[in-house]
Amino acid sequence: MTVRNFVEKTQKDYIRAVKNLAIFLGRSPDTSTAEDLRRFQLHLTKNRVGAPTINFTVTALRFFFTVTLDRADAIKHLTFVPGIAQLQRSYDPIRLPPEPPPLQRRRGRDSRPRPGGARSAHRGRCTKERTQHLRSYLADPSFN
Repeated sequence: MTVRNFVEKTQKDYIRAVKNLAIFLGRSPDTSTAEDLRRFQLHLTKNRVGAPTINFTVTALRFFFTVTLDRADAIKHLTFVPGIAQLQRSYDPIRLPPEPPPLQRRRGRDSRPRPGGARSAHRGRCTKERTQHLRSYLADPSFN
């Protein structure tokens, strides 16, 4: 693991994953079979271990069996577990477009404070809408 530049925490976590497998099996993990690994992964799932932890354990065991023991045949049944976000994305038959973000105050040169107060920063914007509103208001017969 040092040759592959794994940091100390990753090394300890990989060792912990192999240790947990040994505790589950009750024997040395290098004697485990593909069926033992499948049962261990089911054991993790039944004990409600989170998807990220299961996926990290799968990664650690893949490293242990392929690099350390050179037994790639043992890990062929180990699979990664999708997290909640991936499940929601993949099983949602009708995906609505995301809601647009709420309008936010404009940032930049035009929104900086000015000596004329808060209204002067907004002056000049939306003039077309203001003009149309004023024209419709003046054209209303009840105005006169």
